[in-house]
Amino acid sequence: MRIIIKFSATLVAGLCGILVADGIYTHHREVQYFANDMRLDHLVLGDAVVAMVEKTWATQGREEALRVPRAIDQPGRHLSLGLVDPAGGPGRPALSREIRERLAARQPVVSRDGRYQHSLLPIAGPGGDELALEIREPLAEEIAFSNGSMARTAVVTAAMIALCAVLTFAIGFVWMDRPIRTLCDGARRIGGGDLDVEVQVPGNNELSLLAAELNAMSRSLAEARRTVAAETERRIEALEQLRQADRLATVGQLAAGVAHELGTPLNVVWESGKMIARGEVEGPDAVESARTIAAQAERMTTIIRQLLDFARPRAAVKEPTELVALVQQTLHFLDNMAQKRGIRLEVSTSQREASVEVDPAQMQQVLTNLVVNAIQATPAGGRVEVALAVAQRRSSERPGEPAAAWQRIDVRDTGTGIAEQHRPHLFEPFFTTKDVGEGTGLGLSVSSGIVKEHGGWIDVDSQPGAGSCFSVFLPLRPAR
Repeated sequence: MRIIIKFSATLVAGLCGILVADGIYTHHREVQYFANDMRLDHLVLGDAVVAMVEKTWATQGREEALRVPRAIDQPGRHLSLGLVDPAGGPGRPALSREIRERLAARQPVVSRDGRYQHSLLPIAGPGGDELALEIREPLAEEIAFSNGSMARTAVVTAAMIALCAVLTFAIGFVWMDRPIRTLCDGARRIGGGDLDVEVQVPGNNELSLLAAELNAMSRSLAEARRTVAAETERRIEALEQLRQADRLATVGQLAAGVAHELGTPLNVVWESGKMIARGEVEGPDAVESARTIAAQAERMTTIIRQLLDFARPRAAVKEPTELVALVQQTLHFLDNMAQKRGIRLEVSTSQREASVEVDPAQMQQVLTNLVVNAIQATPAGGRVEVALAVAQRRSSERPGEPAAAWQRIDVRDTGTGIAEQHRPHLFEPFFTTKDVGEGTGLGLSVSSGIVKEHGGWIDVDSQPGAGSCFSVFLPLRPAR
C-alpha cells in the first residue's frame, strides 16, 4: 500500500505542478493580451484625436484645441481623454524626463498603475509648442475576467488532481497492491516450507511474470528437496552400513577373546554334568552342582548377549546415559583382548556422575573403537587409560562460538604414537596403518561421524614414541 501512496502522491504532485505552471502562464498571457488590445485601441483612437487637436490648434488656436478632447470625452464613457502639458502646469507636476524625451521623439508612452492603463501620445502645435493626449482606461473588467479565469483554472486543477488521485489509487490497488500482496503471501509460504503453493496473478505483465518465476522457483526447490531427502536417506543408509561393517569387524577381533572367556564356564558345566551323570554327587551336592551349572550358563549367556548386542544393527535413540557405567562395561567387554596382549585397562575419573544425552550403543561403539585401537598400538606391559572430566573448551566445529563446558572422555595409551604424516588422514574412511587382518580403516571415521552427530568432536594429541590420546568432547546435559 505504501508504494501505491507514494506513486499516487508523486503523480498528483507532478500533475499539480504542470497545472499550476499552465495556470500562471495562461494568466500572464491573458494580461498581455488585454494590455496589447488596450494599447492598440488607444493608439487608433489617439491618432484620430491627435489629428483633430493639431488641426484645430493650427486653424482655431490653442484654446479651441483644448476643448476637442473634452467634447469627445462624454460622461459615462469607458475611456477618458484629456490634454496634459509635459512641462507641467497649475496643480500638475511635470512628466519625467524619460517620458518627455520619448514624447519629443514622437513616440507614444503606455503604462499601468494597477487600476488604469495610461497612454500618452505627443501633439505638436504651431510655433514648436507641445502637448500630450492622455487616454485612461480602467482595468476593472480585465481584473474581474482574470480573477474568474484563475478561479476556473483552480477549480479545474483541483478536480483533475482529485480525479487523478482517486483513479491512480484505485488502479494501483487493483493492478499493484493486490498482486503484490498475493506475491508476498506466496513468498512467505514458500519461505515457511510450503513448496506446493501456486501463486496466481492474472494478466500479462511484470507482476504475473514474477509470479510465474516464483512458481518455477517453488517447483525447483521442491524437486531439490526431494533429491536432497533421497540423497540424505541413501547417505544415512550407507553410513549405517559402514557402522555395521565396523561393528562386525570389531566383533571379529573380539571373537577369540570371547571364545577364551567361554572356555572356563564350559569346562565347569561339562565337569559338573559328568559328575551328576555318573552318580558321583547326590542329595545336597547334586543340587549345588546344578546351581553351579545354572550360574555358569547365565555367565555364558551374558557374554554372548553382550557380543550380539554390540553386533546387532539398531536405530539411533538418544537417551540420558551414565558414561562411567558405560565405560566400565566397555572395558569389561574388552578385558580378555587386553589380557591376551599383556595390557592393563584402567578407568580414571573424579566425577561421581557423568550423564550425557547420547545413543548408548553408538557411544559404546565409539569407545570400543578407540580402546581397541589403543590396545593394538600398545606393546605388552603397557596400559590403556580411559579418563572422564568436564573441560572448558571452544568447539573446533564452530570456532565462532565462545568457550563452554563439555564432557570430555580421554583414551590414552603408552604405545608408539602416531607419525606426523599420518595425522591429517586419521579420520578418512579406509585409512589404516595396521597390519592386514587387524583393521578395516573405518573405526575412526565412523567414530568421528557418530560424535559429530551428537554435537561434539574428537581431538588427537600424539607424539611419536610417547603414546597417543584421543579426546571425545560431548555436550553436557542441561541442568534440570
